[in-house]
Amino acid sequence: MSSYTSPLYYNQALIVLDTTAVTGQTQGSVVLYGGLNVNNTVDSTNQSTGSVVLYGGLGIQGTVNGVNANFSDNVTVNASTVSSDTLSGALIVKGGVGIGGDINKAMLFVCNNPQCPTRVTCTTKGISI
Repeated sequence: MSSYTSPLYYNQALIVLDTTAVTGQTQGSVVLYGGLNVNNTVDSTNQSTGSVVLYGGLGIQGTVNGVNANFSDNVTVNASTVSSDTLSGALIVKGGVGIGGDINKAMLFVCNNPQCPTRVTCTTKGISI
């Protein structure tokens, strides 16, 4: 195998026909030991458009940072972190929450001040405080 120490530039598509499956950090058709920069500004308007389009799953073993996230299917949070204030828990939302459907939970805690949570009981007839 050859080793290059200078950048390689291509003025045409780069197509990899290898089908090696990913079974670890060092296996797969393309393995990068550095960053990946996609210099494209195409916004995504659905699952088939954007600067990067993947047809298959995406596994990430690190932090994800972004500006907007739009999902057209269910979102599941598998973390079980207990919430003790507005800055802890499995899901932390720093802004408002708009919900267009039902919320199903036996007990809610409503709080404008982390030192004084108010217990809210949900029933089939509504919410009582």
